[in-house]
Amino acid sequence: MSTLRRLTALLAEQAQQAGWAAFDGGRTRDAVDLYDESRAAAQDAQDPDLYGNSLAFLAYKTLADDRRTAVAFAQDSCATITTRTPSTVCALLYERLAWACAVDGRPAGTERALTSARQALEDAQEGEPQPDWSVWVDHTELDIMTGRRWTELRRPLRAVPVLTEALCRFSDGHARDKALYLSWLADAYRPPTRSSRRPRRPAEHSSSPPVSRPSGPAGASRP
Repeated sequence: MSTLRRLTALLAEQAQQAGWAAFDGGRTRDAVDLYDESRAAAQDAQDPDLYGNSLAFLAYKTLADDRRTAVAFAQDSCATITTRTPSTVCALLYERLAWACAVDGRPAGTERALTSARQALEDAQEGEPQPDWSVWVDHTELDIMTGRRWTELRRPLRAVPVLTEALCRFSDGHARDKALYLSWLADAYRPPTRSSRRPRRPAEHSSSPPVSRPSGPAGASRP
């Protein structure tokens, strides 16, 4: 890869990080502009992984306003996956598709996406290089996010066991993240009510992996 392409790819990655920070801070218009900039830069850099990730970010942003379009964005992001896509990137994109499907009330689509994410991690080759922005995606991470998706769909019998087991493996040294994940477990135990069957909150509020876990610049891009 030429120096220009590497720098353009770096621009795409940093635009994604900045876009999530803007989105997390409520600056939606800025976030959309940055995601669009990231998508254009990833295309110029001929980097399908970053291009797919930019679409996944657009899916997150769109969930609040148009769930069907958000699912379409997430499906398009997974369509960028090829046999050359790193396993953690595959798992991350499928995991985000699962979230879009869960918020839109699609249990079958959620399950298919989670199965694909898990298969991607199981098929990973030893020593396979992974991008900094997805290297933290592992089986524990996927189990926690699996529980989160089934919680969103109000399926406690599927959510509670996987969350409980994953949290037993999760280090107490990452107190902030573990507290957040425990709140998801508490939510999974909550009996479904008319108002809780289809929560309106569009995105899980987890902006980055624990700082001591492997991550890319400014933390990994995990909403």
